[in-house]
Amino acid sequence: MFLSHLSRVYRYVLASSKKNITTLEEEMKFVASYFHLIKIRQGEAIELYTALSATDLKKGIPPVTLQLLIENAIKHNISTIKQPLKISIESSGEGFILVRNNLQLMKIAYKGTGLGLSNIRKRYELLSGSTPEINDTATSFAVRLPLLNF
Repeated sequence: MFLSHLSRVYRYVLASSKKNITTLEEEMKFVASYFHLIKIRQGEAIELYTALSATDLKKGIPPVTLQLLIENAIKHNISTIKQPLKISIESSGEGFILVRNNLQLMKIAYKGTGLGLSNIRKRYELLSGSTPEINDTATSFAVRLPLLNF
């Protein structure tokens, strides 16, 4: 099972490097395999909740966008069985999805490069002229992503 999910992740990353947009449905299949690998390492210390409309699943998104946001959430937050890191990916109004995680920041802050969010912003600007909305509060970090038409 592990190798099956690992091969799906690598296959998607390689295939997506050749395209600018993929369907949200394809991206979510990739996220399912990626999250399976994360669960092997993190166990019950991390949770993923999804609620996406059938209409939104047919829309577009830059490949690997959701993986970058999940990776950022894991990198910057503590996750334990008693206090799991909770990540949600949900439809958010007409043509948007919301990716959100609870904040449980590490006591010693991880100095990130900022390349993940910067990469996402730049790709959206190039593809659609729009940019994701970021809402960083004391209890959660959320990114509202516009969905793209093919």
